[in-house]
Amino acid sequence: MLLMRKNGMRATALSACLMAILTAPWALPGEDRVIAKKGSVVSAIVVAENAPPPLKHAAGELAFYLGKISDSPAPAIVNGSSRELYNIYLLTAGEAVKKGVVNAERSSELREDGFILKAGKEGLFIIGRNPRGVLFGAYEILKRYGGIRWLVPGADGEYFTHQSEIRVPDGETLCNPAFPYRTVFLGRCNNNSFLKDTWDWQVRNNLAVHTHSVRFSKEAYDYLEKLDAVCRQGGHIFTPLVVSVYDKDFTLKSLYEKHPEAFPLINGKRVFLDGQKYQPCTTNPMVLERMRRNLVQYVEKRVKPGDYVIIGNNDGTSWCQCENCQKLDPPEEKAKGSYATRYWTLVNDLARTVWEKQPDVKLGGWAYQNFHGVPKGVEPDQRLLVMLTYNNHCFRHALEDVNCPVNREFLKLFREWTAKKNYLTSWEQMDYAAGDSYMFIEKNYIEKLKSYRKLGVKGPLLIAPPPDGVYSRERRVTRTPVTWYAMWNTLYLASRFLWDMERDCDAEFEEANSLYYGRAGGAMKEYHRLLEKAMLETPCCHGWGHNSPIGRCLEKPGVQEKALGLLAKAEKDAAEDPRALKHISFDRKFFTEVWLAERKNYLEGFREIKCYSRKEPIAVDGIDKEEDWKNAERISNFKVFRQGKVSSDASAGTQTFLRIVYEPEFLYFFLEVLEPEMKKIKAEYKEHDSRIWEDNSIEIFINHPDLANKYYHLVFNHKGVLYDSFCNALNRAGDRTFNSEAEIKTRLLADRWCVEMKIPTSGLGMKCFDGTTWKINVARSRILTDGTREHSSLASGGSFHNVDNFLPLVFSGRRIMKNGKAADDSPWKNGSFDNVVSYPASKIKNWKIKDGKGPLFWSLNGDSGAFSMGLHPESKNYYLTLSGGAIYQFYNGGERAFRIRFRASGKGSLAVRLFRYRLSEDGKRTGLPSITLATIQTDSTAWKEFSYSYEKSVSREYCALVFQHVSGEINIDDVIITPTPTL
Repeated sequence: MLLMRKNGMRATALSACLMAILTAPWALPGEDRVIAKKGSVVSAIVVAENAPPPLKHAAGELAFYLGKISDSPAPAIVNGSSRELYNIYLLTAGEAVKKGVVNAERSSELREDGFILKAGKEGLFIIGRNPRGVLFGAYEILKRYGGIRWLVPGADGEYFTHQSEIRVPDGETLCNPAFPYRTVFLGRCNNNSFLKDTWDWQVRNNLAVHTHSVRFSKEAYDYLEKLDAVCRQGGHIFTPLVVSVYDKDFTLKSLYEKHPEAFPLINGKRVFLDGQKYQPCTTNPMVLERMRRNLVQYVEKRVKPGDYVIIGNNDGTSWCQCENCQKLDPPEEKAKGSYATRYWTLVNDLARTVWEKQPDVKLGGWAYQNFHGVPKGVEPDQRLLVMLTYNNHCFRHALEDVNCPVNREFLKLFREWTAKKNYLTSWEQMDYAAGDSYMFIEKNYIEKLKSYRKLGVKGPLLIAPPPDGVYSRERRVTRTPVTWYAMWNTLYLASRFLWDMERDCDAEFEEANSLYYGRAGGAMKEYHRLLEKAMLETPCCHGWGHNSPIGRCLEKPGVQEKALGLLAKAEKDAAEDPRALKHISFDRKFFTEVWLAERKNYLEGFREIKCYSRKEPIAVDGIDKEEDWKNAERISNFKVFRQGKVSSDASAGTQTFLRIVYEPEFLYFFLEVLEPEMKKIKAEYKEHDSRIWEDNSIEIFINHPDLANKYYHLVFNHKGVLYDSFCNALNRAGDRTFNSEAEIKTRLLADRWCVEMKIPTSGLGMKCFDGTTWKINVARSRILTDGTREHSSLASGGSFHNVDNFLPLVFSGRRIMKNGKAADDSPWKNGSFDNVVSYPASKIKNWKIKDGKGPLFWSLNGDSGAFSMGLHPESKNYYLTLSGGAIYQFYNGGERAFRIRFRASGKGSLAVRLFRYRLSEDGKRTGLPSITLATIQTDSTAWKEFSYSYEKSVSREYCALVFQHVSGEINIDDVIITPTPTL
């Protein structure tokens, strides 16, 4: 925010003193003050001898860059005013008021980190609300009047043009940040890395430096003091608070031996706090007393003024199941698997204990994991900072986009928290998001910042691994050390808008792009916009935990080829610019290793699963003796789960085999789970709806057309203990009040365990009708007692809960063998348009059909029309674009009423019709009047769902579904017909 005042003072007489001022090299007509001039020194930087380190650092930075930009000696840094040179004063607001430079009223307008720039004949005053504000003010002079930019950390990111003079106009400007909380979490590297380049980049772009370590070298500490850095301490500290480094009476092991009641009750027994998996028993009096005492000690010994402490849970989702702990859980939270009341009850208790002794210490907690929401049973103390740690943000959509199923739910949580009046910040999990951070999201992210400001969020904690970090050997061979260059544009533009939300996003992008890529700026701008458009037009959500869509972004024909062509052009344009070539090489690296690799894995990983209807009764006994199991297709090739990485096509080391059979009322599964170490398989949980996924287990995820992004989640171990819930993309913990009523039987063999399962469809909300397509995923957690762990699933990248990755499950009717192959007798076929064939000339006639290819089982109405088949990200293979004529398919279901569902996009209109006939006993058709169910109109590339119901009005009525072109071009996909009940 900029507030400017023009100095109206003008000289009416020229004293000898004033004449000397006006003839000095830094005084020019038009009230401009020259603060740097090529080849000479025209200014002095005045900073008090006892000034805090950030002011002295600001003086050094200002002097260095004024000299560098103007190609002149650096201005002198002095403790008192110069009589010969133009003085630049660095002051905090309190000192400026004392000296009469600004009055108290004006000073009170400054917010934290804000500054005033005041220039006139008396000098240039850089006045900060706090020392950091002075530093920001100095950099503002360099950016605004010196034209310098720091796009990425290090010398590589520094851009300026030499100027013969640097001038500052007379007047006064007040600058306050749009958000008080602006910083970057610099993770993935060693905590004590001396990140000079990245820390400099932060303060030069008006971001505060918040470290998360107290173990730096003296050199690093001294440098952090110059930047007015603070330490964000705490984090996952429940266990360290139970037994801290200051404890002399207990180690964690000895405490467990003497007081097991301090540890969580899990599945009937007290479990050791091994790593970060479990939380301690937070109602145990001894645990509470130890945590209070140790937190007070920690604050006294480690926390400095300005620092703050996050009282965070251990990084796991398992909480104590003892009676006293469970009493804290309100019924509403218990049903959702939430522990919000339990968490905030403890945080309130610990914080208030500290505040009794040190009331000014800044403390906070987070809304995280399985306690995202506002607690129902306790009010978080309003003095607490609350970090909204919603890792699953969708970065493809704006936060307030009502069409985004993920952000729609998160927006509700933001609004609930806003009502609590706590100091709210947001954790932005960008660095392990979709596409390994190579996402073109800066415009959407700026929109998200606008939403945060409306909601009252104080600012985000951006997440990025620093390019100058010290990394482990394992990480050095990954893309992590250069990930910043995949997300540089978003990070840079975010820093600009976090300070001033009134900036022009397009202008900021244009400037940064042209500097970063030099002469290749034009080609790289086109490249950027091409992939941005491809990403934003690809359905589904992008972000941490949504790791499939990047592989779909290259579905549109020509995008991949054009992107590669633009990279080649950029390299040619920048042939004589090594710095720009280096930047383009990063883009090529990420496009090749992320987008192209994801595309390959997506195409290779996509499968359509066919299952067939039951012919005879199936006894659920764990034995696949029925003929239906012998005729069912075996599905395998489970993929290893790779969280946070580009999807891997690596097959699981120990495989699982799946078969599925159905009837309208039941869905049957038979799994053979290969296991060479049967004596080591882990199964600790014995109760329904306990944490079965922590055992050696299988998980089944079921989604049907009425569920959108919701799904049913069933987990079972080899003892047949079942967990079942109803989930959505936000609440993966699920609603455990759902009971599937599944019948399950397991059987253990020498080298595998088998499971047979029967799930009633009555509880799923839809029956299994022939020709219908659902979506499923089946996952496995191979967990042995010796510590062996391998997670895998059928879905791309081995993902578990990602609905976008679930595979199509086609109910294909009875399996009929013809010529040694299974024939398809389902009443509705190829509604996804995925089965594409070449049409004979006799069928095409005067139709215009691209490449002569069209969907199998569909017919053309009339002699002319036009359509094409396009690759569709939602189903991997094809969708149909109708631009003339009509296509149809007969529906062979014998029921009286049915429901039609499909998706459409594009720009145009389409009539949805039924051709109607009466079918005689001998199979002859007599025409009935056709009807139009609806005429739809679309004007968007976004896919929209349509649904229409029809009930037959005459006996033996036989119908064909018709899509008839009206205008423009309409894309059609996922056409499903299902029977509906009638009275």
